[in-house]
Amino acid sequence: MSDAVLGPGDVFFEPEAARIVRFDARSDGVTFLGYFLLGPGQEPEISFPDE
Repeated sequence: MSDAVLGPGDVFFEPEAARIVRFDARSDGVTFLGYFLLGPGQEPEISFPDE
């Protein structure tokens, strides 16, 4: 996987079980919206690895 620089309005796809190892929001900050395709009875979950 390669590095990418995203600007305002850009989107990205993160495959299942992939990890983003660095997320530099800089001083502007960031709003992260996650869309989860879930089956019946499943709950969305995000886990952050310990550094």
